[in-house]
Formats: sequence, C-alpha cells, structure tokens
Amino acid sequence: DLPAKSAPKDLPWAAHDQNLVQGGVLQMQNGHLAELAHDRVWLSCTMVLPLRQKGATGSPVRPVSIGAPRLAASMRARDR
Repeated sequence: DLPAKSAPKDLPWAAHDQNLVQGGVLQMQNGHLAELAHDRVWLSCTMVLPLRQKGATGSPVRPVSIGAPRLAASMRARDR
C-alpha cells in the first residue's frame, strides 16, 4: 500500500483521508478470514470494534463475526 504519485506531500494517504473524513467511508484491510472459510461461514454479521483514538484516522480493530456454518448449502437444500 503505497501513496499515490499525485498525492500531496503533506498527505501521503490522501485516498484514505478523503474516504473517511469527506465521505464517511470506513475501510478495513488485512482481515484474516481463513477460519470463517474453514468453517464454511459464507454469510455473517460482522461488527468491527475500533480503539477510540482522538484525532486518529485509523486504529487496530477487533472484528467479531456471527454466522452459521454451511448456511448457503442449507438454504439451497431448503429451496429444492
């Protein structure tokens, strides 16, 4: 993840800042989804619990996903 060549020198992560500050769009990268995939959780409710840091535009988060294993397969069987 490198700054864009056209980004202002004083704001190297301009896209992240624009998304969050101007657009209200939250971003999350590097999610470890292997456990969910292993358990065949294809549909879940995910809550992302960030640390409160005054003046920050990012922080470590604690993602919590609640879902049912193999939900997609059970829904297909139900629809037959």
